[in-house]
Amino acid sequence: MREIICIQIGECGNQIGSKFWGEIGNEHYLDETGKFTAMKGEDNWMRQERINVYYNETECHKFVPRAILADLDSASIESIKGGSLGKLFRPESMLSEGSGTGGNWGKGHYTKGGDLASQVIELARKEAELCDCLQGIQITHSIGGGTGSGMGTLVMSKLMEERMARVTASFTHTPHSKVPAGVTLEPYNAILSLHQLIENIYQVYLFDNNAVNNISDKFLKLQNPDNEIRNQIISSAMTGITAGLRFSGHNNQDFVKLGVNLIPFPRLCFFLTGLSTFSLPNTKPNSVGTMSDLAYGMVNPEHYLATRDPIDSSRIISLVNIFRGRMSVKETDELVHTVQSDHRKMFATPNCVKSAVCNLPSGTGGGDTSATYIANTTAVQLLLRDVLSQFDALFKKKVYLSMYTGEGMD
Repeated sequence: MREIICIQIGECGNQIGSKFWGEIGNEHYLDETGKFTAMKGEDNWMRQERINVYYNETECHKFVPRAILADLDSASIESIKGGSLGKLFRPESMLSEGSGTGGNWGKGHYTKGGDLASQVIELARKEAELCDCLQGIQITHSIGGGTGSGMGTLVMSKLMEERMARVTASFTHTPHSKVPAGVTLEPYNAILSLHQLIENIYQVYLFDNNAVNNISDKFLKLQNPDNEIRNQIISSAMTGITAGLRFSGHNNQDFVKLGVNLIPFPRLCFFLTGLSTFSLPNTKPNSVGTMSDLAYGMVNPEHYLATRDPIDSSRIISLVNIFRGRMSVKETDELVHTVQSDHRKMFATPNCVKSAVCNLPSGTGGGDTSATYIANTTAVQLLLRDVLSQFDALFKKKVYLSMYTGEGMD
């Protein structure tokens, strides 16, 4: 089995990660304690066929996430322990110490995060030794705060040194100027983290609150969503991305194949992710749509969870569509070809789109058919430029630099 180790770092990373485990648990028919609950129907075997990609099975036939939760502020970890999923994780895999980093990358990377990062690496090593065939490591974090950015990138650099897995992928929450998070040092933290991501991560999936807020307003009719709704939307995208890893289907992907199809050069590893439909638990999707709607969603910027350039000013270098539900493979291939023909100017090369079909529909209210889009596109520059402009505004005035030099940074 091609196992994956999941590492969640910082408050944001743990909040999004918890939503992710809740969603994939529903798709695999697991209750809040990790026990498999068979449902009526013929797909029970499909739900369990690749369940070991993300879960370890115990002797009492419960499934425990192959996850490591870490935060330098114990509040977020205690919140998970006391929540509905508190009994799902192994207690020894939930790490916390101290009272946070004060939103300072230097504290998380150099002074406060070292010991906890070493504990994370040790746990990851033990998990890797228990795997039959480790596929990769998945990290969920934010680059705006101190722990997710500072300690998160420290863990990444240590993983690179260990050469523990062939692929390390990160689901990275990125700050945006239109949605301030109340962390003054966000621009510094983000720029320092982006350099580490380029050097140490094979695949980076970007999300930002500005795009997620727009999606909530347009598709869910919810203005000014709280963090719980934002995290739910982001975790739905993560669930769609990993569907091909967790279930059988036509031309399904693993992290290695995703990299082969999406990355033309090593440093072009920042992806934008989109969804065809959006919904919250126990609600109907915004619109199920036709197969044509699913295919054309891949070129609609409104469906992406990261702020991007308008259609006319960007080029798609490569793109992967992950369709979910029972559908004709031939039909999906023909529709994708039609979309490419209709929007020829958007694509850098003629044959840069790969499609996979996962037979099981989304278990998060996405309807009988849905699609997830992963795009390596020049449109990502708008989000990165926004981060850079915030950094320039602070660095030009040399403000708050003492908070970093005080942690030993030059």
